[in-house]
Amino acid sequence: MKYILNESDEITLFQGQAGGKATNLAKLSQSGFTVPEWFCLSVTAYDEFVRANQLEKELQPAPPFADFEKRVQELFLKAQLPEAIKSTIVDQISTRGLEDTFLAVRSSGLDEDSADNSFAGQFSSYLFQKGWEQVETSLKLCWASAFSERALSYRVERGLPLSGIRVGVVIQKMVNASSAGVVFSRHPIRVMDRDNVLISSVWGLGEGLVSGELDSDNFEYHRTSHEVVSDLADKTHGLYQKSEGGLKSIELDGAKKQAPSLSPEEIKAIAELSIKLEETFDAPQDSEFAIEEGKLYLVQTRPVTNLPPSAFYDPSINGGQPILWDNSNIIESYSGVTSPLTFTFASRAYRQVYIQFCEIMGVPQQLVDEKEPVFRNMLGLIRGRIYYNLLNWYQLVLMLPGSSSNKGFMETMMGVKGQLKPEHAKIFDFADTPPKYSLAKKVKLTVMTLVRFWRINTIVSEFQTHFNRVYAEARAKDFTKLSIPEQIHYYHYLEDQLLKRWHAPIINDYLCMLFFGLLKKLTESWVTQGEDSGSLQNDLLCGEGGLESTEPTKFLMRIASQIDHGEKSFRDWF
Repeated sequence: MKYILNESDEITLFQGQAGGKATNLAKLSQSGFTVPEWFCLSVTAYDEFVRANQLEKELQPAPPFADFEKRVQELFLKAQLPEAIKSTIVDQISTRGLEDTFLAVRSSGLDEDSADNSFAGQFSSYLFQKGWEQVETSLKLCWASAFSERALSYRVERGLPLSGIRVGVVIQKMVNASSAGVVFSRHPIRVMDRDNVLISSVWGLGEGLVSGELDSDNFEYHRTSHEVVSDLADKTHGLYQKSEGGLKSIELDGAKKQAPSLSPEEIKAIAELSIKLEETFDAPQDSEFAIEEGKLYLVQTRPVTNLPPSAFYDPSINGGQPILWDNSNIIESYSGVTSPLTFTFASRAYRQVYIQFCEIMGVPQQLVDEKEPVFRNMLGLIRGRIYYNLLNWYQLVLMLPGSSSNKGFMETMMGVKGQLKPEHAKIFDFADTPPKYSLAKKVKLTVMTLVRFWRINTIVSEFQTHFNRVYAEARAKDFTKLSIPEQIHYYHYLEDQLLKRWHAPIINDYLCMLFFGLLKKLTESWVTQGEDSGSLQNDLLCGEGGLESTEPTKFLMRIASQIDHGEKSFRDWF
């Protein structure tokens, strides 16, 4: 039986026999990164320990988990370690010359440090252990930590099984660090920040940071400009090695309390190392580092588990189907947190309305059917807020006959493409190949648009008359007297009467898009070459009057003017 796995063993062996932490250490070692001397006790050793002590029936987790954790820990500490396992560990320590060296004994669960489940902080680690008695006790406690209350609760939360739990154990040379910490190759809090590496560090050993006992210095390192933004903590203590083993908290001297725990050179080295880790393992990394006598060590790495899929950022991933969200317009309609029910209704309404839009504009039914995913995903609900799925909006507009010659109008309507970074602007390359329409089709659309332009007042008047009638009828109805089936029936009636007859607002929006785009193009041609037309088209429209959307701004301006002239105090308005 293979109780020990070394850093040179096949990665597949680690994945099935040693757990996530050991697997990632093996990847680090085999990729040439600087890792402290280590080896791993496989789950085969754990299985043998359980079998030899007849503990199988005792390891069936059941609530309350706190009581179960205590019982398992007592059983493991009393149980005997098989002699074959003991001799194997002792031999490894001796062969590596680690007998008089402080060691870290660290749990490595089979589910730990994966892309889906980090198990961060769920299993136990024991630092600065020396001598067989300390190593043996730490080994048993690491095995027992797989059944801790926090680890079992994490499994329940993640839907992982409570049976068949197995854990490996890493035994590693301790780094007596002068400073240590964690580094994220992509920002774990600002998840859409793709530019900054985040480093958190403390004086002394990193255990004070990982446990939350110590506040950390934080450094953001920009991947391209290499600029560093520092946020230094009010540091008072650091965790350091006891002479007999274990950790002690020591008050920092005055200079260290105010000084950054990493030098500029160390910040750059750690950040660049993190970027290299991401490139090597093809995923953003959450890594732990330690610095001893000026030498930088990696002691752990794992994938960052809380980031959006890479397709959010890289159009070459996910079959060329990136996602770009924007709420610069729709936030006016849905300004706060939106419930799932409201979002479902809004998404359904947008789908229905823009299918009608395409029908009005003469888009062939076959193309409408092919683009059903576009209509079904016009919006997205992200952390309780509604966003436009911009790529689908562009695809919608490009379906219209004649849109290829009016890309500027489309971009003015959406208003975001010019703000994108060059590498992200490439996701709009599909705009160069819109559907092809015959000249006759384009002429027909032009005639229809002109007819609708001349009839727009009549179209709007008829719509408003019908809408007001249905709306007044609905306002007068006492819904508390209707049964649930009757309410559902009335909802569908309103859909038929209003949502499915939304032609006037659609036509009006389309004409607004065309004429606003045309006005913008004209104002750009009127200004002197080299000058910026800015918002001239907006100023002209506001000055025209009659725009309800400008009234809130004008009202605020009137309030400000009256307050400035002493006509009313601010308090008079409330």
